[in-house]
Amino acid sequence: MRGFVSIFCAVGFSIAGADSALAQNGAMWVDDKGRTTILGYGGPDTGSPISANTPVGDMVDLFDSVCLPKAGKPHDAATTLAAENRLEARPFIIAGTKKEPPIELAIWHAPGAVLAATDGFFAAPQAQCNAVFYVNALPDRAELVSAMQSKYGAPVNADEATDKNGKPRKYYTPEWSITSNGNALMVSATLMAASRSTPGNRVHLAARLNGNVK
Repeated sequence: MRGFVSIFCAVGFSIAGADSALAQNGAMWVDDKGRTTILGYGGPDTGSPISANTPVGDMVDLFDSVCLPKAGKPHDAATTLAAENRLEARPFIIAGTKKEPPIELAIWHAPGAVLAATDGFFAAPQAQCNAVFYVNALPDRAELVSAMQSKYGAPVNADEATDKNGKPRKYYTPEWSITSNGNALMVSATLMAASRSTPGNRVHLAARLNGNVK
């Protein structure tokens, strides 16, 4: 695992189309160093999304169908395909300042899942699409890697999966380098156990723009 970042924003916030301010409610991002990032805001705690027993294969299929069709423009692709997958749009707006305009984050919900896409903002500067699945129990890492590998091949960092003694690294995050439509994407799969600061067991699948291929 490359690391985890929790960012607290003291600025005001709102949910588009809602009368009262609510938390972001489950979305996750990846920063420019490849670290999983969660934004936190002052306000009422809405808790994590309700967990669902989503099979690993279904997680990977949804992620693949929504996040990867238009490499380099995951926000546009996710917007187009989210409705086809019966996801409920819940856009999240970060209030603007005197110098910066408001930022709207594209977020959708489905039972046990949160989809978040952006063309880039301060906490996640690279264009990216993220699918976060909330589950009652985390799947085995080998099962998740196998499902991802069936679509994307072997992880580019497979040699980091074990230590020098051949034992699995606890915080290893497999990554895949994918080229599509002249764009390089970095795909990652992270398992996150529930904790006090991050309630809910989570499977985070992410695809972010990783430069242009000439």
